Amino acid sequence: MSSASKVRSPHHPRSRVARAPALQWLAGTLALGLIVLTASCEMAQEPLGPEDASSPPGHAAFSLASHLEARGSSIHGYLAPTLDVVSMEDGIGICAAWSDPALADGGFGTDLFSFDFDLRDAEASDEQGVTVWTRLASVRGDADGQAACIKLSQDEFTGAQAGLGEGDAWLRADGMARSGQGRSTWVHHTSPAYLVNEASHPDPEDGASAVLGPEGGQVILLDSNGEIRAVLIIPAGALLEETTIGISPEADPALGDRGFAVPGTSVFLSPSGLEFVTPVSLVLAFDRGTLPLDTDPEELEIHRLNVDGSTTSQPTAVDVGESTATATLSSFSGYVLLDEAQSIVDQVSLWSGGASPDPRDWHDPANWAGTGRVPDQFTPALILADVEHFPRITSPADVGNLTIREGASLEMVGVGIGVHGSIVSEGTFTSEGGATVTMFGPGTRSLVGSLPNLGIQEGTTVLSGNVNVDGRVLLVGNSPTLQVGAHVMEIGGELLVAGSDPARILMTETLGRVIVHGNANFTAPWPGEAPLQAGTLELRGNFMQGQAAAFRTAGNHRTLFSGEGIQLITIDEPDVPGTGFHALTLGNTSTELMLQSNVRAEFLNWADEGVGARISGGSALSVRNSALIRGPVSVDELRIGGRLSWSGHPYLVSTTVFTGEGIDILQPQTIPHVPYQDVVVMSDDATLEDEFVTVRGDFRILDGSFRADRGRLLTVRGNLVTEGDGGLIMMDDDRIVVYGNVDFQGAFREPGLDGGRLWIGGDVTGSYGARNEHRTIMFGAETQELENEFAIRNLIITNVGPGVNFHQGAFPILFLDLIGNSRILEGVQISVFHVNFRSTSRTIFERDSWFVCSTGYNEIGASVWSDGGMGGCNPPLTRSQIDTTQRPPLEEYDLPSALDVQITSPLQGITVGENQSITFSASASMGGAAVDVTFEWISSRDGILGTGSTITVEGLSAGVHTVAARAETSDGLVGLDFIVVRVTEPATINVMPATAEAARLSTLSFTAEVLDEFGGTLGDTQVTWSTSNACVASVDEFGTVTTYSGGSVQITASAGSAQGSASLTVEDAPSGVPATVAGQWRVCEVWTGDYVGLLDIEHAEGEVDISGTFTWAPGTYSLLEGNSRWFNERLTAVWAMQFLGGERIVGINNAAAVNQETLSGTFDPVSGGMYPVQLVRIGGE
Repeated sequence: MSSASKVRSPHHPRSRVARAPALQWLAGTLALGLIVLTASCEMAQEPLGPEDASSPPGHAAFSLASHLEARGSSIHGYLAPTLDVVSMEDGIGICAAWSDPALADGGFGTDLFSFDFDLRDAEASDEQGVTVWTRLASVRGDADGQAACIKLSQDEFTGAQAGLGEGDAWLRADGMARSGQGRSTWVHHTSPAYLVNEASHPDPEDGASAVLGPEGGQVILLDSNGEIRAVLIIPAGALLEETTIGISPEADPALGDRGFAVPGTSVFLSPSGLEFVTPVSLVLAFDRGTLPLDTDPEELEIHRLNVDGSTTSQPTAVDVGESTATATLSSFSGYVLLDEAQSIVDQVSLWSGGASPDPRDWHDPANWAGTGRVPDQFTPALILADVEHFPRITSPADVGNLTIREGASLEMVGVGIGVHGSIVSEGTFTSEGGATVTMFGPGTRSLVGSLPNLGIQEGTTVLSGNVNVDGRVLLVGNSPTLQVGAHVMEIGGELLVAGSDPARILMTETLGRVIVHGNANFTAPWPGEAPLQAGTLELRGNFMQGQAAAFRTAGNHRTLFSGEGIQLITIDEPDVPGTGFHALTLGNTSTELMLQSNVRAEFLNWADEGVGARISGGSALSVRNSALIRGPVSVDELRIGGRLSWSGHPYLVSTTVFTGEGIDILQPQTIPHVPYQDVVVMSDDATLEDEFVTVRGDFRILDGSFRADRGRLLTVRGNLVTEGDGGLIMMDDDRIVVYGNVDFQGAFREPGLDGGRLWIGGDVTGSYGARNEHRTIMFGAETQELENEFAIRNLIITNVGPGVNFHQGAFPILFLDLIGNSRILEGVQISVFHVNFRSTSRTIFERDSWFVCSTGYNEIGASVWSDGGMGGCNPPLTRSQIDTTQRPPLEEYDLPSALDVQITSPLQGITVGENQSITFSASASMGGAAVDVTFEWISSRDGILGTGSTITVEGLSAGVHTVAARAETSDGLVGLDFIVVRVTEPATINVMPATAEAARLSTLSFTAEVLDEFGGTLGDTQVTWSTSNACVASVDEFGTVTTYSGGSVQITASAGSAQGSASLTVEDAPSGVPATVAGQWRVCEVWTGDYVGLLDIEHAEGEVDISGTFTWAPGTYSLLEGNSRWFNERLTAVWAMQFLGGERIVGINNAAAVNQETLSGTFDPVSGGMYPVQLVRIGGE
């Protein structure tokens, strides 16, 4: 046998059923799938010339160049190598040497380099392809990295690449190879090489071989379909000298009752009896579709075939997902993969079809070859494409393994099929009436291909490739498992993991993906570890979780919601730890995720494709780790355990809770600038992330501690409360403004209120104490109650209302600066080290109150009034005796404020029509006072809308808009506010009244109610009114209808593609003949109902004396003559003719009486196109 690998001819007939792809793990290193050689390549060898060239055995030598020229210049700074053709055992070699000093360090020896061959016959035309003696190639650098060789052998070949990366040789067909360091070397050669006689191609079933030495290598055997059948791996050190190693396919052995030989796995390794220093590995690929039902793939073993016909098992590892078995060998012989257990079935039922009376009847044994019987639960069934009639199942059926090859089909009508083994569905598999493929039985089975509906009742079903299910997937029964692996399953209908017994979808690979177009319902529990650990579950319908253990995630699993419109999430036990989503992701900008219950997730984010998607619902969303919000959120409560990131979309969350669950114990949880309503802090350590953070409602510290940190400003429009173990810390330049009350009921957190400034606009209660440089400023405009139990270090009163009432007695104050109004209540005792009575202050001491200070300063104008109180300062200081520390400038107490922007119109969440105008208005203030700013309005869909505090926009584009009002002061302070505006095309129009009746020549009004796709009213949407017959009634732009003649008519309102109509019936005029033709006649076209013109006959006397005007589209014309003579209730032929400048323009002919107020006739424009008309008198007899 030649040492060259035997390759199937392109025209070699298919000799067996194709097996499922195997050994995919090998493709990356052997893309052309052949042998790694280790032949020595010494650069000292002399180039091989034509005179000493020898062709491969069985091939005619055409010519061989003595040298292959290197083309190309240096690449990436490295010189291209020189090439030499050298003699090698069983072939020729191309060796390359580098002379570039930059490579002298040998670093390139283990780097990746490649050869690109384009070898042609020098005497052949450019169009003539050349088959070159090369299929496999090995490349090896020498010790100092200055040389490498590639060996050529048999193949049809026009280009290939080979390289060495980290010591492993590789081969591939297309593309430029680059090293891990970005280096790449290309060499082009055009010299002629061996020309192979096409007729002398070897038989591909002869096997493959290679000369391998102590360095080791691999030999790969392909089957007739080009798929890997077996791989022989020789590790380094297993051989002591170079040896020709061969592997060839053998016929499946007949083992009788000694076991079942897996078809297509018998091979012979040569030389026979060869022994190795260390064991070698043999990898055999098998097709699970050929296994009998009772064969468990995990129990398969590779056996040595002995001379006496017996077999000896070898240590074997089976990879069920890859359909491979690997054994370690110490010597060569024949080997086969087998199941030693006696098989109940030793053949496959092969569909042949064509039997009478029904050539497609699954249940007719005559339609089956192989076993000659209808498959049952123990029998594999194989359906190939080379038959005329494909099977159809019309009554319940069972099968072992089911294989439908590409081009074949199977149809189920009304009933399903039970599969007790594996499924390979490469062809077409359809059903009628919801028929389902149900997988039964314990153990592990595989699944790949397309199915109509799928049920899994027991055992583990492993995807061995991508799966597409047109309908639903149901897991229910005796602990069924669907193992996705690194594959994709797409489900066109619903996914149900149901029942009271355990059931699960197992996802452990990052590349695994399950796409569900319908609803997903998880009600079956799984008691073990979380089954959803990696990959993506993509949902385009609703999600429902029936119990806590039914849906559990971990690792890096992601649940992606990507449906169009509203998707509901309903969880029965949402607050049980360990349940919920790992990564909850929105993946479609049109998605609105509506929470029907509380929801838990480890992470919350929006994919790039989902930016703008909305989360809504009256529930709580708990995120244990980080949340990246890139769309509108409108929920009752959002709990954040890690970092909250906000991209500026509407944030309509009633309460935001910072739990700190996902934060490292040494790191604080930061609170960014977001338009909060209420905030609750439960984190051990929470600080502000941005310079300005505003809370429009209450700020509660329930656990842990909070501080503004590093001069940042927290503004609380509501109340500030500490409770339980929660404590407030203020240091340095921290600033907090509370417009409401402050209630300290929580714990003291070291260092407490040690610095910074706290502005309070309401009451103070609880255990409030401060020290050192901390300042408390009471700035309210109403009565403020000060009821704290501990000392306040520095207290400033700027109250401009009735004042601050001091309730508690005997608490010391280091510094008291009275700028506004205050009152010391009855019986209260206050001790102050230093007090300032500013000129703007007013202080009242009630009866029995007591006030004492060490030093004090009174400004002229200060008002101090006593109603029986006592106290004073000894001695009082003069202005020259105090400094700025005792009398700070009033600017230090100014209320700090971030710019507060409010959109005042329209209302949040308004829905308008696509062509409807909408007015936006906003205001800006700081500390409650209006400020001058510049406004810019931006839409998330339409960009910049305009500038100014009020703008009117005509027709936003259809969709959901986040509209932002951006305000900026002259000194660069920026504020934002947002609203959501939904712009939708009208979907429904209701015209009212829906039906009406009216007399002739009357008016009535119709109105139109325009609704969007969700049933919401689109107010002020402009509609277009029309009538189906202008002869009966007309309608104006406001929906006002005028009736003319008897009959029925539809009054229609239109807006965009939406329409709505009402039915109107108009009573007929009295029957008979008009007494005169004088009057105003409305002329309408009978066929279309369109208005033609107005005929005003002012005078009608005698047979020809008719005069008046006719108003028609081209203009107004005089009526000069006509004839009104009656004959059997019909006027004579030419009743009226219109003239202009002596030339006839139009005529109304053959007029006949319909009733006393209606005539019929024809309209005859001289320009052509005569058509029937109706004339209705509307007045002026």
